[in-house]
Amino acid sequence: RGLSAEAVVPPGCDPPGDFELRTMGSPPRLAFLGRVVRTKRPGDALKAFKLVRERYPDAGFDVIGTGYLKQELETLSHPGVTFHGFVPGEEKDRILRSVDILLVPGTREGWGIVAIEAAIRGIPVVAYDIAGLRDAVVNGETGIVVKSDPAAMATAALELLGDAVRWRAMSERAMARGRGFSWEAAAAGVLEAASAG
Repeated sequence: RGLSAEAVVPPGCDPPGDFELRTMGSPPRLAFLGRVVRTKRPGDALKAFKLVRERYPDAGFDVIGTGYLKQELETLSHPGVTFHGFVPGEEKDRILRSVDILLVPGTREGWGIVAIEAAIRGIPVVAYDIAGLRDAVVNGETGIVVKSDPAAMATAALELLGDAVRWRAMSERAMARGRGFSWEAAAAGVLEAASAG
């Protein structure tokens, strides 16, 4: 838009009560976290999950969040899918503790804070290759960035679910990186940018 950025300060993230190392669940659980609206493409996440479930028939999928597409998606639902709607922080944390992979499609993001919420809990992210998510997800390290296509998202998720060693390494790296996104660090970044200006 013709503007130059003097500084970029990522937002903080409220950490869970502890930082336990994760192990992959059996059967696996995937999730979508965010507003259930067109720009977030929750339908793409559902399509990707349906492809994953062809390989893992007992897999589960949690949709956490609400929005004007929720009712429509519920009518198109699929076995293994649970729509939670809006949940308070403690309930969200409880659900995320059972999730193995977070699916984050979308059309645009300012940052992708849900990817950091997952990372800080040791959940690898499979995200669309869009602005914002490219910054929040370190491709191949804390998650996998794929082209904007449900089949590509499913393929990446299946590769992770099929390789427990890679999944565990990615979980550990995600958790280590996620710890750096505190509100204290965000405040310090804003103060540093303001004093430099």
